[in-house]
Amino acid sequence: MNRFIFIATLCVATIFADLGPQQYTSSPPKTAFEHMDFKEIAPFNRKELKWEAQSNDWRGSMSKLGQTLLENDVKSIYFVHGTFVGNDPFGTVAYLKKMYPDMGPELEQALLDLIKQSNDLILEDTANFTPEYAQIFSHAVQNKIPCHRYEWSSGGYHWARVKSAILLTKSIAEEITRRSEMQGNRILLVGHSHAGQLFALLTNFLENAKGVDQLMEIAKEGGVDVSQMNNWLEQIRKVQLDIVTYGTPPLYGWGKGNYRLLNIINHRGEGHLAGELKLDDILYTTAGDYIQQVGITGSGLESYNVWEQELNEKLYPILGIENDEEQHNKNIAHRMRIPHYGKTLLVDFKDDGKLLPNCITTLFGHGANTRYEKMLFNTQVIVDRFYSK
Repeated sequence: MNRFIFIATLCVATIFADLGPQQYTSSPPKTAFEHMDFKEIAPFNRKELKWEAQSNDWRGSMSKLGQTLLENDVKSIYFVHGTFVGNDPFGTVAYLKKMYPDMGPELEQALLDLIKQSNDLILEDTANFTPEYAQIFSHAVQNKIPCHRYEWSSGGYHWARVKSAILLTKSIAEEITRRSEMQGNRILLVGHSHAGQLFALLTNFLENAKGVDQLMEIAKEGGVDVSQMNNWLEQIRKVQLDIVTYGTPPLYGWGKGNYRLLNIINHRGEGHLAGELKLDDILYTTAGDYIQQVGITGSGLESYNVWEQELNEKLYPILGIENDEEQHNKNIAHRMRIPHYGKTLLVDFKDDGKLLPNCITTLFGHGANTRYEKMLFNTQVIVDRFYSK
């Protein structure tokens, strides 16, 4: 593909410019996509998760890519995890805070940290950005670009994502305010799974898309301070956002604005459709990422927190009904793999089970992108698509 055309398609290519759910179809996508295979550039040493423990070839390749990020004025990088791997996936801490308003912020943060640390211990780098991941990446950019591992509740429902998108907006804006050198330059956002929905919401906030005012009213009702939202968004409008999603289900629409979007999806097979949901195929992850395929409108869980669930249901008219089996079955029948926004790379990460089922160890093909062994490859892809001259 002509590089000028390729880069142009990275900008927000939209069919349905709306905050609400994407429209599901089996038709060929109107946004650009291509197939590629994972290729190991240099092996990663998992036995010791430190920069110094990696081979000269691996460190040299990552350092070269890091230098390119520096030369292209990337001033900050955010790694954002997806659903269920965060610090309050079931709204437990939020419930305790509601029931015991005198609970201090120190105890609240201690509980959040405990949950997140437990998830890190169990999942390691499967569908999760570990502290070691961010530290190693920071070495690649000579510790000159802050590499944030942004944590959020990771609840599998609208309210958790809306609240966290607002808090992410605040965090980014506050960093821009603190660091004046960021203005006019770039921030790289890298998100796995439903972290991409936080980014989608952010772009709608920036556009002030239809429905955003209603979201803000519901957020205020839920105790989220949005009084400085306009100021936060004004700060973010001073930078260029480069957004990369790993295995993000096509759920929310994306807004218009000053950003580029690259979707990287674990996919096997020709064409643009996701695989059929056959048991044997799912067990062996024959067609790639099955969570990305099914985590769309009609899916989602109810919060165990009744108060949060009431807020969540108020979001249904804007973001779509959740936990609706009939609607979900209709949507997944289209086998839509490629979202209506940005440029998509369908990458065979070579993690399918050859002889034995591997759906658990790979989280149904959803955990490939965040593996340490994929860091160098993914970074090379990002640099090639966003920052190559």
